[in-house]
Amino acid sequence: MKMVIATSILASLMLLPGCSKESTSSTPAPTLPETTPPSRSQATQPPATKGKPQPTQDILSFLARFEQAVGAKQVKTILALTDAEYRKNQHDSLLKGNTVQFIDGLFCGNLAQAKGFACITLAQIKTMERLHVSKSTQGFEVEYKVSSATKAIICTWVVKIRSSGSLKTLGLEGASG
Repeated sequence: MKMVIATSILASLMLLPGCSKESTSSTPAPTLPETTPPSRSQATQPPATKGKPQPTQDILSFLARFEQAVGAKQVKTILALTDAEYRKNQHDSLLKGNTVQFIDGLFCGNLAQAKGFACITLAQIKTMERLHVSKSTQGFEVEYKVSSATKAIICTWVVKIRSSGSLKTLGLEGASG
């Protein structure tokens, strides 16, 4: 019985195109592509963004100064780089001039590797990596991965652009409240 079933299956397979020895199928044999696609581990350039304004050199220079000030733990410089209106409302009024609380409050965000929200004080910051800069209605939105020895968070800020006549002022704005 087993032999009959096996013979029937084999006979059925022989009727399928490409399975018999005498097959004259016109379907070409599969071939490998001539070029090897890049592996996932190789860095690739993101596609060009059409129509999206890229950060200007003054925005990039501003962010570089901010990154340098954070790395050097320069509280006065970080404070000076915040948006004047934001600083007035948050630092001066809400926090009654508590500079340490104001600066540390900038470094709060969603955890990078898990669900949740956390803050890292300026003194705890080990590294800061710029992830994203894009045009927003208020200026440029920036996103950083900020890491301490024990955790990493994603911080999002806006670089506000204020103009008064020919004078253009940049300032960082974080969360409010």
